[in-house]
Amino acid sequence: MQDYIPADTDLNMGTVAGSQKVMTPKVVMMRDRISSSPVSSIGLICVLLLGCGGGSDPGGSVDPYADAPGSDQPGSLVSGAQSPFGTGSSADLPALKEAVREITNLLNGMSNEYEGLAGSGKQSIQLTQTEQLYQKMSPIESKVSQMQAPNAEEARTLKSEVLESLLDAIKRAEIAELHLERQYDFNSFGSFSGFGGRGHDIHDGISIARSALNLSQRNLPVAEKLTTGPPASIGGAPPTNRSFGYLRGLGVSEAQYRSMSQRSPGQDPVPWQMQADPAIYPYELSEEAMLEIDVPSTDSPPGPFYTPLRILYPQMPSLVVGLGLNERTGHQRVIWQLDPKKRLGLVKSLQLQDSHLMALSPDGRYFAAQPEKTNIIGLYDIDQRKPIAQTNHEIPLGGAAFLMFAADNRLVLYDGAVAKVWTVPNLELEHTIEIGRDARRSVWYPGTSWALSPGGRYLAVPGNTGFTYDIMFYDLTTGQPAAQIDMSGSRSISHVASAFSCDGSKLAVLMDGSWNTWIQIWDVVSGRLLASYENEGSLSRAVDGERKYQGPSVDWFPDGKRILVYGKGIFNTETGAGEKFLTSNVFYRLGLLTDQHIGVVQRDVFDTFDLEEVPTNLTRWNSEQLASEAMVADNPFEITPTGGKNVATVTDRSQVQYVHVERQPLWNLHPDPAQTPSSSTGQINGFTGQHVYHASLTPSENMAVAGYTNQAIRIWNGKTSDLDKLKSWIEYGDISSATRPERFEFSFPSGFHGISPSGKFVVTRDLEGFNRFDLWDLESKSHVAGFFPYDQGRSDGGAPILWCEFLDDSHLFTMAEKQLTLWSVPEGKAVYEVFLDSVQNWPVFSPGRKQLALLEGGGITVIASDTGEVLARGDQLGLSGELSVVAYTADGTSLALLSSPPGGGEMAIIDTATGQLKTSFPLPMSGKTLQWYGNDFVLVDGGYLVSVDKKAVAWIYNLDGLRIASQGGEKNWFLSQIKSNDPYQLLNTPLPTSQAVNALASADPPIDLLLQPGGSIALDIQVPTPPNRGGFSQEVTEAMTRQFASHNVRIDPSSPLRLVIRGEHGKTGDGISLGRYGSLFSRDSDLDEERVTWTLSIRQGEQTLWQRSSSTNNTGSVDIEDGVTGDAAIQQAAAQLSERMWTNAASSLLRFELPRYVFGQNAGRGLGSSKLGSSL
Repeated sequence: MQDYIPADTDLNMGTVAGSQKVMTPKVVMMRDRISSSPVSSIGLICVLLLGCGGGSDPGGSVDPYADAPGSDQPGSLVSGAQSPFGTGSSADLPALKEAVREITNLLNGMSNEYEGLAGSGKQSIQLTQTEQLYQKMSPIESKVSQMQAPNAEEARTLKSEVLESLLDAIKRAEIAELHLERQYDFNSFGSFSGFGGRGHDIHDGISIARSALNLSQRNLPVAEKLTTGPPASIGGAPPTNRSFGYLRGLGVSEAQYRSMSQRSPGQDPVPWQMQADPAIYPYELSEEAMLEIDVPSTDSPPGPFYTPLRILYPQMPSLVVGLGLNERTGHQRVIWQLDPKKRLGLVKSLQLQDSHLMALSPDGRYFAAQPEKTNIIGLYDIDQRKPIAQTNHEIPLGGAAFLMFAADNRLVLYDGAVAKVWTVPNLELEHTIEIGRDARRSVWYPGTSWALSPGGRYLAVPGNTGFTYDIMFYDLTTGQPAAQIDMSGSRSISHVASAFSCDGSKLAVLMDGSWNTWIQIWDVVSGRLLASYENEGSLSRAVDGERKYQGPSVDWFPDGKRILVYGKGIFNTETGAGEKFLTSNVFYRLGLLTDQHIGVVQRDVFDTFDLEEVPTNLTRWNSEQLASEAMVADNPFEITPTGGKNVATVTDRSQVQYVHVERQPLWNLHPDPAQTPSSSTGQINGFTGQHVYHASLTPSENMAVAGYTNQAIRIWNGKTSDLDKLKSWIEYGDISSATRPERFEFSFPSGFHGISPSGKFVVTRDLEGFNRFDLWDLESKSHVAGFFPYDQGRSDGGAPILWCEFLDDSHLFTMAEKQLTLWSVPEGKAVYEVFLDSVQNWPVFSPGRKQLALLEGGGITVIASDTGEVLARGDQLGLSGELSVVAYTADGTSLALLSSPPGGGEMAIIDTATGQLKTSFPLPMSGKTLQWYGNDFVLVDGGYLVSVDKKAVAWIYNLDGLRIASQGGEKNWFLSQIKSNDPYQLLNTPLPTSQAVNALASADPPIDLLLQPGGSIALDIQVPTPPNRGGFSQEVTEAMTRQFASHNVRIDPSSPLRLVIRGEHGKTGDGISLGRYGSLFSRDSDLDEERVTWTLSIRQGEQTLWQRSSSTNNTGSVDIEDGVTGDAAIQQAAAQLSERMWTNAASSLLRFELPRYVFGQNAGRGLGSSKLGSSL
């Protein structure tokens, strides 16, 4: 038999016609392709990674037939082969320990560079340190590969001394790599099928570290092993609800975080709306059933295009099978019901040629197919033995298509771009579902990546867009999306497949990659991950060798406990163990007829095969490396929660209302003043003050709460370091009574986020994954309930919670990246959910809490807090730049909006009742927080007091302590201490202070606005000319003139203000390494790194008022013509890199955004400043 993919097919070359792709992201060392036969390379990988069997089957096979499944003997390896890692009985522990330490330090060094580059804002990157560190790591890898694995006791010593640090370094490196990849499109550097193709970057370092980790704990019991977990995903949440501290620690801004973590920019998340869809036809053989059915013989060769269709099963579970072929004249396919055994009919007189697009209905009534090289989809009535209907559909060139019968007599065709759903038997088009060409294709038989629910209602389609991997579920009865599983960050996965259990309650997902394989079990109704098992290495290579099974990659046994993987491995989803391995190389789909019997062809007879005859073989699966990775609270596998964490309650979304914001102007607001005017004037002494996580007041300002941790929180890879040492608590007190605060310590590390209006409950966010919130009762000092609000379709426990706040004692808001949800608590029922787009800041309540203002989608949206009804929608409202923050006045009559354009900020005051602009003005700064004091003063970022009447910064306040946000009015609340190490006091100071009031009574604050609409500016442009682009200086002049004209600013050579643009081009002193790929380059070759830098500034005389710069390097990808090698290839690469550098540099300068307003140095200073705090 020939392989489905011929043995000489080169799967590693990413070559397109007429070109060879090479990448050069500063230092890129591309690996030579290793030429070896498929047998030897795959066999070697099996031995090294999994100790799997190979070569000829060992003696004693229990199967008497050549084409029926058999088994390997337990523990068998390729003859004469030994793992170079040894058995671990005589390890050189000091040497291994030192090697692990060195690898850890080198990998952390790589992460340092990646994290710095991710936040640098540069248009091109230079991986200088990483390549150098890799060169140091490579010889260590060679040494480690020759070492013996330590025994279990030695491994435990290593685990506590060095392996935990190594694991932290791996996780940190994974997230650092993902951050950088999403900011700089590494696809432009080139990628090659089979391995990443980016050369010696951090990914290679991660691989070396993983190998060292695996070797060091090879002999540990699975329960004690450290694992690297499921695929890394962006989602490291900020440590508080007041800042993106973690991301800033990596040098990543809020906007960059949003762009990196967005799965599908501009698209709403798909709500989870699937229900269990069980099989509707009998699908399990009875014990007394007897088959022994002859398979019609044909003159066709038994190649891979024929054998799977010689045994044709419906996609929906049933006891119907079609045996035979319909490729040539004289072929026939007999349709059988297996239990009770009955011949249902015959399909004949069809000449489908080599088509593989055919389907059998689960009731055995219809057969559908597309004859090869035609656009005809035909329907055949099996009982009448004749075609009864047809329709036309053209399969796109290269499309990966499949055909299947679905629920309620529907026929579905998917062609790689759309799924068409026709009614049966008249073939009338019912739905066309736009799926897109990014649907994940498989190297396996077409159709095995996609899954149909047992009742035929839902179609699961794995997808891949950029760095995003997911599984989309479509309801075939409505044509609409029904759910989505997010696998963001799973960049190394090469194959994704899924299958529904026969009762429709569970979904098995197989994710197979070059370095790891994950088997995940999901609950279909709730959308929650039940279990995730990880295997180090590619499972497809381990269980399938060089041959390709052409049935489903994953299939459920009727018991709903075990699955068949790649037609060979039987895997128990409840224990996470591989139970049996079938060795015969069967191409056709195996029918899972009972829990212990499969349907096979033995000497042209279709019959059952008893799996009890196959001995258990755990060695082939290397089952010790399979470990449970992720469990949720309602896990049916009875995993006991660890760490003393209270069991989470399952959220209820059965009656949730979904709200979609229409991007149309709307304004239907009314002032919503505070219902209980604040009257508190007291203070509280005795707050701890150190490591404050968050502090807040009740809306009536009669109670204060401060949350603490016992140590500073350090977050790497979205997780909190030293979690086992972390403790958290709150201190709270009644402001009016001014008593010392009480203390309440949480039973597991939790960050305080808010207090209910009555002061009875507090809400926290889990500090382990940042994706769970918990309610605590202050009266009883006890835990009430905990929830994972966004765990549907997520393998990592759910999206991080970015904000949570009480509406009232029985309702709570949570916000993820693109979702805002109101929950009824403590029962955990979702009331409504609003889909968001590009959120700029935390939501803001109106003073009476009836409205919630959101800055999202480039504008402001206001919803009714209790129902989610959209009350108002406006875009920029006359402001330039991105809206950054909004605030209500205490009486609810006005809204303040602040934007962030180049050069400062712009503030607008909006009439709440009409939506009309009251006034707007520029400021020399922007900010992320606003607080009204009265109806004239707004405090920006807790320090700049802006007078709306004067349209300027009036006063500056410096706080010695922590400001606490309140609903507005006159009081400015804060925590402060008299001297270091003293307890903190809760205090308030009315703003503006008397100093500021007196100063404003006698003078106006300086505005010092030098450039504004109606003004003028001169141009001073001196830039180098890009090659072959004469007149570039004039292009720049015209572009700047047009942009200033859009600001209503004239170009006047006599103006005292000048826009000065300078450009520099030169060598940086570093080199760019063009590595070898095959014989493309004769040697490692260095080009000089070049850089073009633009500097733009606005000056008055010698004084620089505003300045920005931009740089572009000669890095990126190149396309080398076929046949060009050596020095000629280097010259061609250098020319392409130089041309791209100049093109990008010129484009960036011509599109540079200039400020509308420019201030002098006196702007923003106000009339004075004063200090607030206890020590005054």
